[in-house]
Amino acid sequence: MAKSQSITEEVRQRVVPSLCREAVEAACAEIVRAKAVRRGQSAISVDDQLRGARNLRSLLALALLDDAAEHAALNAELQRFGPNVPSLIGALNAGAHGEYNGSALTMHERTPRSRHQTYAVGVNVVELLRAALALLDDPVEDTATVWPLGAAVLTRQAIEATIDAFWAKTVPAMQHATAREQWLALPSYLGRMHELRAAEYAWSALSDACHHREYDVGLTELELRAHLRAADAFRTAVGARLEVRAKT
Repeated sequence: MAKSQSITEEVRQRVVPSLCREAVEAACAEIVRAKAVRRGQSAISVDDQLRGARNLRSLLALALLDDAAEHAALNAELQRFGPNVPSLIGALNAGAHGEYNGSALTMHERTPRSRHQTYAVGVNVVELLRAALALLDDPVEDTATVWPLGAAVLTRQAIEATIDAFWAKTVPAMQHATAREQWLALPSYLGRMHELRAAEYAWSALSDACHHREYDVGLTELELRAHLRAADAFRTAVGARLEVRAKT
């Protein structure tokens, strides 16, 4: 996908980092399972450990240091694989949240044995949703194996971009809050509208789909389309609220 000529650079920037991150997560899971076999651990206990590692740094710490909470020593351990590896991990995390605007091909080449997703700042919500719909309606040959994840990443980022746009016009400081804090605060500003509840559910499901979990089967095409519709309805509802706000 990083080299695809059928997809714009903006879309590649939003899909490749997540694909690269998923490859790293998959490699970490393999390491944890291999160590568990040597130690005679049960498969259930290993699954519990992997479920407990809820982000990339925790999963790396579990794989490399045998402790998902050992973040302090992680960078030093990562540097054993190369001086630029810690910054690569940071870029993968940034890309997963739409904050990477470098070259998709460069990230692809920096991530050994990886095929992940990327994000670009200059793509608006409508373009994100159109790109996700295009992957669902007409997946091109060179995205055949990754289009479901690509659609999930783009749709999730469309929801996040809608929220960012809302806070930028209302309470800019909220843009620096955590995702959980933002979701908790939104009903106070938007009310308990159906579109908000549906968008939060979609965002949660899409976020899970964007992380590597060996025991998950992923989202179906029907589920992806439903989440895309929820993201579009949320965009429309938030836009309407902002228009009313601008007139008052």
